[in-house]
Amino acid sequence: MTVDVHPKQCGTEFAGCVACGRVTRHDLLRAALAYAADGRPVFPCYPWCGYLRNKDGKPVKAKAPIGSLVPNGKDDATLDLDLITKWWIEHPWAMIGSPVAVDELCLDIDPRNGGDRWALQDLLGIELPPTRMVLSGRYDGGHHLFFKRPEGQLVATRLPEGIDLKDGGKGYTILPPSVHPDTGGVYLWRHENVPAAPLPDAVDKLLIPLKQERVQGEYTPTGDAASEFLNSGNKRSAKALAALLRLVGTAEEGERNKKLYWAGRRIAENGYPESAWAYLREAGFDCGLPQNEIAATIKSAKAGPKNGR
Repeated sequence: MTVDVHPKQCGTEFAGCVACGRVTRHDLLRAALAYAADGRPVFPCYPWCGYLRNKDGKPVKAKAPIGSLVPNGKDDATLDLDLITKWWIEHPWAMIGSPVAVDELCLDIDPRNGGDRWALQDLLGIELPPTRMVLSGRYDGGHHLFFKRPEGQLVATRLPEGIDLKDGGKGYTILPPSVHPDTGGVYLWRHENVPAAPLPDAVDKLLIPLKQERVQGEYTPTGDAASEFLNSGNKRSAKALAALLRLVGTAEEGERNKKLYWAGRRIAENGYPESAWAYLREAGFDCGLPQNEIAATIKSAKAGPKNGR
């Protein structure tokens, strides 16, 4: 066996995964250059945990951008062939990272966390269309599906467990023939040259639930909250609640918790019924906050400022 084979593929424990193909440093450099030549910017990522130590002396995490080369992470991705060559000469085993294109999105299916593409299809009642796909080198069914990105803000909170959203212009993925740090298996393309398919409407609705109504200012509470507000004749209270929900539901990253707390205080101070909190939680989901943060912020808003502040 040549010494040029990827170090993670030299042991016997990964023989089954390595059978799918051996990778050399030259393979990785050639692939990185080919992606850039084809207009797909790339950047180097750590090939396994502990490959290097960060500036604090702590072990690095595999798949994370190599900070000494790309201090701004994926934002330092480039098409510069000379720079790419320099990067991979310095770190020949680096995994190939690439930002998700701004006009695309990626659904990350992770079976270790319960992700199941077939369960998603059953839930939606549709079959996902053929589209560009990367299979994880773990070979456990994990894969990335690339679709055209719809307009507007996207949230992943309603996706089934184990399925994550890598948003265009924000997230990045690992590209073949990178070698998986845990198995020595090679990331593989499926339908590499197939354009990203349009996102099915059923998936679109999971990513932007109720968002368009709120952005357009047309959202009003429904169900129990509507009956308590609208049927009581208190139109002003209903409009005020709708405004609070729009404020939270359209909040951008960096201000979401603050606006959720502020809206919660208004609901508490103005004596809204308990059903209003359910709609506030929904607005928190819409802006992309995880469930535990929503619960903690609402609990804090109900309790009010400490020491009267």
